[in-house]
Amino acid sequence: MIGILSSIITAKNILKPISETAQAAKAISAGDWNQELPTSSIKELNSLRQSFNTMARQLKKSFQDLEYAAYHDCLTGLPNQCSFRKTLEKTIADNKLTPNLFAVLFLDLDFFKFVNDSLGHLAGDVLLSEVARRLETCVRSNDIIARFGGDEFVILLNNTKSKNDAIAIIIRIQKELQKVFTINGNAVFINTSVGIVFSDLYPMSGEEMLKNADIALYQSKNNGKGMHTIFSKEMSLMSKNRLLLEMDLRQAMERKEIEIFYQPIFSIPEKDIVGFEALMRWRHPELGLIPPDIFIPIAEEIGLINSLGWWVAREACQQLKKWHEQFRECAGMKINVNFSGKQFFESNFIEQIQEILITTRLQPHNLSVEVTESIFIKYTDVMRDKLLELNRIGVKVSLDDFGVGYSCLSYLKDFSIDILKIDRSFTQNLAGNSKIVAIIEAIILLAAKLDVEIIAEGIETEEQLEMIQYLGCCQGQGYLFSRPLEARQCERLLKDFFQPFLNDDQFLPFRHNNQQSHQKANFQNY
Repeated sequence: MIGILSSIITAKNILKPISETAQAAKAISAGDWNQELPTSSIKELNSLRQSFNTMARQLKKSFQDLEYAAYHDCLTGLPNQCSFRKTLEKTIADNKLTPNLFAVLFLDLDFFKFVNDSLGHLAGDVLLSEVARRLETCVRSNDIIARFGGDEFVILLNNTKSKNDAIAIIIRIQKELQKVFTINGNAVFINTSVGIVFSDLYPMSGEEMLKNADIALYQSKNNGKGMHTIFSKEMSLMSKNRLLLEMDLRQAMERKEIEIFYQPIFSIPEKDIVGFEALMRWRHPELGLIPPDIFIPIAEEIGLINSLGWWVAREACQQLKKWHEQFRECAGMKINVNFSGKQFFESNFIEQIQEILITTRLQPHNLSVEVTESIFIKYTDVMRDKLLELNRIGVKVSLDDFGVGYSCLSYLKDFSIDILKIDRSFTQNLAGNSKIVAIIEAIILLAAKLDVEIIAEGIETEEQLEMIQYLGCCQGQGYLFSRPLEARQCERLLKDFFQPFLNDDQFLPFRHNNQQSHQKANFQNY
């Protein structure tokens, strides 16, 4: 009996700790990490329990680390998208019970790409970490900052007393990020564009608030760098319309809705047509003719701009060659074709230009590649190399919108530029503005010294024409001469100019005073 009783007690003392260990292991498997087994008087069981406790603590730490990584950005230590979305949904749910004004800010860093391109991605990572620390100093303790990836940050402003308080925080953020950053010994300057949506606009889910804040951010970037925009219901409609345009644009080429219009470029003293600028237009089946400033940015964003750009180049060169053959007086005319900065990054950029010239049988000097001034800032090294190549094969280079935003006369020295186009904002504000007159005069004089042609854009009145001519500019385009025309309209215009003289080898058109006034009346009718 004593032996049996002793066996029962011993078995109980062994089985109970094993059962407790099994229950603790089951709790851990269910996600309850706070399992700590007490010590045992039995040496072997105590060793087992200590091993179990060590394993439990290590598992707890590992899963805590995994959970932290799942909800935090590894670079900045801020909450990530997943964490922010959960917090936002909870805030919306709590707000239904206790209404309070709150806001979501969507931030995108201006000029961040330039830092990455010039200093490298490691420097970009350091900058993002510094931005995160500065953002933390600008918000309150109950606000939430998250990194959404890339150079995008999102902020939840909780329990905001008024909209003005939220705007004050945005202004504080923008001022703080405008201060110089020192990255690896380099002074770096950035800015931020902000979109903001308030909770009192109408009932929204977390996903809707983020989408609306992003729409407002897009509007801010369109308005200029370092801006902030409050989301409105009208923006939602604009965004929807833009999405529909994007979907239609993807099919526009197949449906042959993209057309090329040609705006004549005139020699001002002789009133000869010396060339054309090829301009894209989108003839939408429902919305009618859509200008390029509406659909070109969309094409760039969705990756269609390169295919559109090369199509225009080929069609325009082919059309000019046709006019060369049709009117022998047109042999010297050039075609200006606008190129996107993204086209220059194609490895076979020069080869494609040459292939178009060979296929259309157009001489290289009759083609002018037209680029905007801002491209030089973004892609300086690439542009320098490609423009030298264009110069080598004989293709002209035209700098469009000169004088707007980033003007630098060193472009004329550092790059192979053949033509400068004075922006219409200068031309149309000539009257009574002595500073603009002085600027244009200086540009024309310098261009003459460097053997660079000048074309004045946007000439719409006789007064502007007279002043441009007085300042020494010999070429121009604008509505005073002609609006952009369809190819068939251009053909009529060229016939009006040249047809009367096709059989007269001795007569040079537009040199005779009587003929000048007649032809001037003609081209103003187009």
